[in-house]
Amino acid sequence: MIYELRSYDFDPAGAPRYLALFQSEGLPLVTRHLPLLGYWLTETGGLNRLHHLWVYRDLEDRAACRAGASRDKGWTQGFAPRAFPMIRRQTSCLMTLEVGSEALRRAEEAARRAHGPVAASAPVTGPGWAMLLRDPSRGKTGDEEGAVEPKGGGAGLVACWRVLSGVGEAPPGARIVLSRAAEAGGLRFPDRPARACELMRPTSFSPL
Repeated sequence: MIYELRSYDFDPAGAPRYLALFQSEGLPLVTRHLPLLGYWLTETGGLNRLHHLWVYRDLEDRAACRAGASRDKGWTQGFAPRAFPMIRRQTSCLMTLEVGSEALRRAEEAARRAHGPVAASAPVTGPGWAMLLRDPSRGKTGDEEGAVEPKGGGAGLVACWRVLSGVGEAPPGARIVLSRAAEAGGLRFPDRPARACELMRPTSFSPL
């Protein structure tokens, strides 16, 4: 399996505007073609940033899925011309899974189901919290920092991936750890160095 983490940066207050349009119009279009695992809005680190996670069987499957989206006029001629000019910067990295979870497995099983629209007036974030660690240092046991059960009320580790292709904060060979909790207090912050640690809120439609 190939996992793709895409990150979009916006001008101040731009991310919520993009999300309102995406959840009402873009979401049902893109999920006809691309298998969605997660969608988050940052609370710390790079602000006005959206991270979204997709899963593919292999690179050929990714190419086929993206080709389908490129042929969808609702996406290319309807949503994209209005939404994409809001984006100031895009980055992407491809990853392979090292440690997974039951939550990840369930999300993968449902990833190819199309989503319905969400009202533009609906809240852009849903319940719970998530944390994204980039290239955390290893402890004495070899466990990735952050790959732990939360201190209370949550699902803990979602996954740890190794980057196959990427740049900047996610160069090849780096590790990315995603964890989540029902309350922000349930997340364990790293006590060893990491390239980046971002606290995030899941969108209202995010599977993870």
